[in-house]
Amino acid sequence: MRLFFTSLCALDGWSAPPEIAKELEGVEGLPLPDDAYTELRLGWLSKEAFVEVQRLQLTFYGAAVERLMQNHPWDLFFMHAHTPDWLYHAVMRELDPISTKQERQEEFAFIEENCYALLDEMMGRILKAAGEDALVIIVSDHGAKTTTARINVGDVLTEAGLLHKTKDDEGRERTDWSRTKAFPQRACYIYVNVKGRDPDGIVEPGEEYEKVRNEVIAALMNYTDPETGLKPFTLVLRKEDARIIGLYGDYMGDLVYAVREEYGGEHGQQLPTAKHGLGSLRGLLILAGPGIKKGYRLERTAWITDVVPTVCHLMALPIPKQAEGAVLYQALADPDEKTQELLKLRDQYAKAKDALDAAQRLEHRY
Repeated sequence: MRLFFTSLCALDGWSAPPEIAKELEGVEGLPLPDDAYTELRLGWLSKEAFVEVQRLQLTFYGAAVERLMQNHPWDLFFMHAHTPDWLYHAVMRELDPISTKQERQEEFAFIEENCYALLDEMMGRILKAAGEDALVIIVSDHGAKTTTARINVGDVLTEAGLLHKTKDDEGRERTDWSRTKAFPQRACYIYVNVKGRDPDGIVEPGEEYEKVRNEVIAALMNYTDPETGLKPFTLVLRKEDARIIGLYGDYMGDLVYAVREEYGGEHGQQLPTAKHGLGSLRGLLILAGPGIKKGYRLERTAWITDVVPTVCHLMALPIPKQAEGAVLYQALADPDEKTQELLKLRDQYAKAKDALDAAQRLEHRY
C-alpha cells in the first residue's frame, strides 16, 4: 500500500479580514497549497492521486467563491488559480512528442485533460454564482512550451571571464564576488557587480560599468552552443533600452536577455512570441458578458495591462491614473456605446437646464 500525505492546509489565520476564513469553514474541498507536482515528477504518486489532490483544491476555490458572492455585496471579484502554471512545469516535456515517448504522452494527457475538466467545473460554479449579467474575464500571464536544449547563462559569463566561481571548505561551489563583474539573476536579468551599490561590488560606475555591459552583450550574442550549433540568445538589451518590451523600473537588471524557443524553462526566458512543439508562450484571454462581442476571435495584440482599462471602460469606473494599457475596443459589441451615452446625457442635461432657466424667467402679474 502507498499512502500519500498532502501538505497541511491552514483553516484560519490567513485571511483579511480574519473572519472570512471562519466563514469559509466547512465548504467543499480543502484550501491546499499548490501541491503534489514535485511528487508527480518523482513518480511517488499515481496520476489518479495527483488529479484527486487538484480536485480538492479547485473544488474549494469554486465553493469559497460561491459562498462569498452569495453572502457579500460585490462589484468586482477577482481570484487566481495556479493549476495550469504548475501543471505545465510538471508535465510539458512528457506531453510533447518532440521530447518524450508515446506512452508518456498518453499518461500525462490524462492528467492535463482531467485538470482542465476540474477547472471547467470550478468556472461553471463561479459563473452561476456571478449571474448572467456579469462581465467575466479569464486571463493568463503567459503560456508554456517544452525544452529540447539547455543553456546555463552563468557558464557563458564564466567562459567570458566575467563571472568567477570558487569552492568553500565543504566543496560547494560559490560565487567569488571579489573577481565577478557580472552575474545572472532571476529569469532573464544580468546585473553588473557595481561598487557602492552591490555588497561586494568591484565595477566602478560610469565608464567601467558601460564597458562591462558591452562585454556581456558581446559574450551572449557571440556565443554558439557547441551541442546544437545554434546561437541561443535572440536579444540582449541594456535596461534603459528594455522599455520597448515593457520592462523598466528599479527592480530589473542592468541587462535583460531572451533565448531561442528551444532553450530555457517552460516560460520566463523567451520572448512572448516563442512557439516550440505543442507549446506557445502566448497568453490566454477570454471575455464574455454585457458589451462584449459574441463568438469573436480578437486579432489585435492584447497585453495584460489592457485588462484593467477595459474593465473600467465597460463598468464606467475611473481608470487608474498610472494605467498603461488600452481599452480593447475591438472586443466590444459597440465601441462607441459609452460615447453615445455621454452625448445623450449631455443633451438631456442641456434641455433640462434650458427648461429650468425658462421657468425661472416666467413672470406673473395679477
